[in-house]
Amino acid sequence: MKWIDITILLLWIFAWSLFYQIFAGGVIDESCKTGCSCCVRETCGPSQGFADACTHGCIDGHAGARCYRTCTSNCKSCNNYETRCENCYDGFYLGGNNDCKECPANCKTCISYTKCTACKEGFEDRDGSQACEYSICPQNCICNKTSCVSCKAGFYNTTILCVKQCPQNCQTCVSSEYCDKCKTGYYNGKEFDIASNRHLNNCTYKCRVSCISCSSYNSCLKCFTGKYGITCQERCSVGCTDISCAMNLGTCDCSSNFSGEKCTECVYGKYGNMCNKSCPVNCKSNFCDRLSGNCTAGCVKDTIIGDKCNICISGMYGEHCNTHCPENCRNNKCTKDTGTCSDGCKRNFDGTTCTECINGRFGEECEQYCPQTCANKICKKQSGNCFQCIGYFAGDKCNVCKSGFYGPNCDQKCSFNCFNDTCGTDKGVCKYGCKKNHSGDRCCLNNENCVECSSNAKCKKCKSGYFNSSCKQRCQVKCHGSCDFITGICGECITNYYGQFCDLTCSENCKDSQTNIRLCASSNGACILGCIDGFFGLACNETCSNLCVDSVCTRERGICVKGCTGQYHNPVCLPSSGKPQDGQDDSSTLAIIAVLSTLLVVASAALCILVLKKIIKKIRSTDRQTEESVFQVHYENSSVGKETTQTEDQTAVSGEENISYEILDRTDIATEHTYDTANPNVIESTPNIRNIEYENFQL
Repeated sequence: MKWIDITILLLWIFAWSLFYQIFAGGVIDESCKTGCSCCVRETCGPSQGFADACTHGCIDGHAGARCYRTCTSNCKSCNNYETRCENCYDGFYLGGNNDCKECPANCKTCISYTKCTACKEGFEDRDGSQACEYSICPQNCICNKTSCVSCKAGFYNTTILCVKQCPQNCQTCVSSEYCDKCKTGYYNGKEFDIASNRHLNNCTYKCRVSCISCSSYNSCLKCFTGKYGITCQERCSVGCTDISCAMNLGTCDCSSNFSGEKCTECVYGKYGNMCNKSCPVNCKSNFCDRLSGNCTAGCVKDTIIGDKCNICISGMYGEHCNTHCPENCRNNKCTKDTGTCSDGCKRNFDGTTCTECINGRFGEECEQYCPQTCANKICKKQSGNCFQCIGYFAGDKCNVCKSGFYGPNCDQKCSFNCFNDTCGTDKGVCKYGCKKNHSGDRCCLNNENCVECSSNAKCKKCKSGYFNSSCKQRCQVKCHGSCDFITGICGECITNYYGQFCDLTCSENCKDSQTNIRLCASSNGACILGCIDGFFGLACNETCSNLCVDSVCTRERGICVKGCTGQYHNPVCLPSSGKPQDGQDDSSTLAIIAVLSTLLVVASAALCILVLKKIIKKIRSTDRQTEESVFQVHYENSSVGKETTQTEDQTAVSGEENISYEILDRTDIATEHTYDTANPNVIESTPNIRNIEYENFQL
């Protein structure tokens, strides 16, 4: 029994060691399973329970009895039975967790990230540094280990560690005068390749602008994209892919729709600079000129004309030119494809097919004008309705204002106090009344006393009984109804009162009236129904003469109506034969005066006519008289009363002289004189100074 327990224990130990070797640690390297390739000296044999266990151990980076298992990353050797690293590759050091960590960049080996044990070639420590940060090779040198064997680009002379710089345009050089390679865009040689020019080898001269690089001015080595030729003077065809072509001949791979060695032609049925346009459909054989697209082989039908076979004969259009042009096309011409009027439209018509009206017109014949308030004066052809209104106009024909505006131009805002902010378009009167505590047709006042507004903020008419711009002042209590808006003066007064503010009482001498009818005029207190007996005047405030019978006299002048008592020469008494007048009143007197005045006017007019006829007759008679005339002129200092007799034998004064006298009589130097005019009917004339009537007669 004891031997059985010992055997089981040994088997368990063997199995555990085998399991650990197989599964513990790193990844299995499949290449190690053949030929003992991962064993030192590639030697293996039976050992440790394996037929191929490595005899002399594992190569770097492997572990295990057969060395199948790889060590952890960057580990050179590790424990055969544990995953711990024992030694790291160069450039790494063993960390605290038996893992390999990277050394500083220039270290070959190190013991920590800050301390190198050996530097990489070309680097060293200086002044106590331990991270190998200093380069042994000079700055401008390319070294072999620590020796400067050549210079970096742009520097020369290795003997002095490449401290000298090449000329500006050199890439590499051997001296300041000789560049063996120029920077891109420069060359060694003669400027512009002119033989007489100086030859330079320091890359002074620049290649042509079309060259990227060159060997001389006239020999380009590489052209910019899109150029070709020995001097890159030619352009690659736009048909070349990426506009790139062979430098020597310009040949290239063609883009879509191009053909030919240089891709300068279009494929069959295409034309245009980019060969992206199709030849007109009516070109015969679908062939056209590459640049113009003209159908060089003609058109497919005789009814189709034009260089591009895109025009129908006059008056027709359509794919087969079998449709008539629209009736409003000018000259009956339209385009082939769409029927668009090519020469424009007849008068007042517009649109591609002349079915619309020009801006500002509408109607079947486009004879009517669009409303002026249409935006851009454009409206619908049939109805004349506007597409859009200007300003704040609204409605189909833009003939009303938008809500909240009014006025002939709809540019005035309705009162803010209008209910619903809505008012009439003409005067801005609030349609739905006012907001609370406002009044007036435009709701201009913040009270209830305004009737009519002059603006959205001012009142011009208060309701009855109020005045002033605020309509807060009350009219006088005796005013009948309203008073003047500005002054408060009453328009009318209640019964028995008058005056501007109805503060005066009608005269007690006014005749009485019926109930509620005023006894006197509100403006001046004039009694409306006349005066009681014994008084006269507008206000009946004057007493009739005590001469008047029954104290009755006329309202206007106080003349006794029934006559007078006693003497009759008083002005208030009417003329009579000595007896009192009766039955006559003021109206009879006025009628008599009117009749007499009319007769006087008629008589005066008749007299003027007779005098005028007499003067005309005299003038005509004077023209036939002889040149003899008798005249007499009196000056200011002439004796008065001297008599001069005239006879029919005396010579008459001529008409021209008579006019001269009249002119003289009206001048300043002919003051205070008279003159006689010859008249066969006048035997004698006696002059008088300032004889006005005589002068008027002569004139």
